[in-house]
Amino acid sequence: MQAQAVQFDAVQVADYETAGWRAYYDREWPRLLRLTVALCQEQFRIPFPLSLRAAYDIVRASVAWAPVEHDDAAVLRYLTRFYRLAARYAPIHFDPERVAPLELQYYEVHRRLAGQPDKTELIATMTELHAALFDLDADDARESAAWRVRAMNTVDEITSGASTDIEGDWQRIAADLRRCYQIVGAALQQRQPAAVADPAGSNDYHFITHWRVPATAEEVSDVLADPTALVDWWPSVYLDVRVLEPGDERGVGRVVDLYTKGWLPYTLRWQFTVTESRHPHGFTLVARGDFDGRGIWTIADRDGGSDITYDWQIRADKPLLKYGSFVFKPIFAANHRWAMAKGEESLRLELARRHARTPAERAAIPAPPPATTTSPLPILAGVAAIAGVTYAGVRLARRQA
Repeated sequence: MQAQAVQFDAVQVADYETAGWRAYYDREWPRLLRLTVALCQEQFRIPFPLSLRAAYDIVRASVAWAPVEHDDAAVLRYLTRFYRLAARYAPIHFDPERVAPLELQYYEVHRRLAGQPDKTELIATMTELHAALFDLDADDARESAAWRVRAMNTVDEITSGASTDIEGDWQRIAADLRRCYQIVGAALQQRQPAAVADPAGSNDYHFITHWRVPATAEEVSDVLADPTALVDWWPSVYLDVRVLEPGDERGVGRVVDLYTKGWLPYTLRWQFTVTESRHPHGFTLVARGDFDGRGIWTIADRDGGSDITYDWQIRADKPLLKYGSFVFKPIFAANHRWAMAKGEESLRLELARRHARTPAERAAIPAPPPATTTSPLPILAGVAAIAGVTYAGVRLARRQA
């Protein structure tokens, strides 16, 4: 199958789906319709007002399915109409006549296995649906399906009355769906054809990082939500941090000025503003300065520790980043991965310090990794020279053609 350009915001899709599930189980049909319109536009690129028609069909399918005694044929009819319309606009290729019955099958298996500990059949059904809808290979389809089923299991705990922390569980559902769609998005991104419209390369960057640490979400949130402490526990990246505006009691509206670096020999000056707080499950920030973009921290309690996801999407305006993308983009990506790896290492050390019971235990914990002092300039200069000559030759050949 020919690769297609696929761009959707995995976090946004997951958040729309989380809110949609909640509206469905609360039987808030108008709200479900509004959320589904937004989801149709984001995930399947269905333009308005056709997105309203598509949302109507999928909501009608949900309403028809809600009673225990329902008409499967009516549900399938609405699902098929929805997927036929979605297939006309979606940047992914799928067969609506195959996907719609798989969606109905997932409805049926989910309801039948609700409350049952063994969800093997549900994962298999969801795997088949993801493979058909997103054209994923077996491993990606199974992994993304497992995260989605994990979210559904938490929904079942809420709807059965077993949940002891309903708001926290909805946050965990959102985190699991984000992991699901990040896996889907990463797989689709790998299949995209190389850009040809901009031979110099794009200065857009999108990174998704996953950490796992032995601490509660509350403990992790206490560390990440204190920007002034970054220079102490993450000094390999954060050279100077100043709070310009404190924001409200939740930190929303806080404006922070930062001076940062990584492994590469350049520094960045930028600011971020906290636009949303989901304490202790994360926060969202908007960045501006040497780059513009947004970052989303998601923290979820899992099995005695915390799963942390950072979704970082930016457009770089610093000249080296902006105009050097053709040559350096893979190196810039490696620089980001280096910085985030140091961040996870440093966060583990900081949490260990906070968990220490005595001054002696605290003193025995190593200091966090420092900022780099060695320069990779000779390597970069060589890469730049080779790539620059190659690029100039391509440009010259095109002008002579």
